[in-house]
Amino acid sequence: MVAPDNLVRLTQVKVIQNSGSSFPNQYTYYICLNFTIKARSTPWFEGQCSVNGEPILQYNESNFTPLGDHGKVIYNTKACTDFSQRQKDIGEEMRKQILNTEQGADKTMGRHTLQVTMESQYKQGQLTDSFWKFTMDGQYFFYFNPKNKTWGVIHDESRGIMEKWKSNRELQQLLATFSMGDSPHYLKQFLKHWKEMPSAPCCCSSSVDRSPVFITSCVG
Repeated sequence: MVAPDNLVRLTQVKVIQNSGSSFPNQYTYYICLNFTIKARSTPWFEGQCSVNGEPILQYNESNFTPLGDHGKVIYNTKACTDFSQRQKDIGEEMRKQILNTEQGADKTMGRHTLQVTMESQYKQGQLTDSFWKFTMDGQYFFYFNPKNKTWGVIHDESRGIMEKWKSNRELQQLLATFSMGDSPHYLKQFLKHWKEMPSAPCCCSSSVDRSPVFITSCVG
């Protein structure tokens, strides 16, 4: 997976000359999403998107707002609208998954909270590393690798709920398509509007456990 030193050590901002729809070969890009889904609350979906550690968009189920200069530059573009809609589509599918798997009395149904982290690393426009990490009610931890479409758990007690999510083929395809197709496509569109790359002191603050793996936190 993404090595911690690669995630937390980013180069200083460098001015780049945009080259159409191509990624400058010497650059590695990180897209990080963090969002929370409360299936029976309002708002039920809230999140933020960062590129190279710099927040560019904040959103909920009804709208999205730009963050910082890089977010403002792309805010009124079709690419930004479509990119945000794709995230909402994934959120809606996850919300349905939560509702379908809820158990217990009705009085407890509004308490389920899903926290999601997606991080993808791209070089020359190609996905080099990616993961989706899920935390349900602060205690069930599982993940999805979009490159090989595999699921795993961080703790064995999460296996039951992970298997329910794994059986949702539509959701699995949405996650893989977003990481491997949508994200690099829209990032190329954003680069046409940016005169310099977004950059922040760190992309994600991570701790990797390689058996079976994983990243325990992501700050966007």
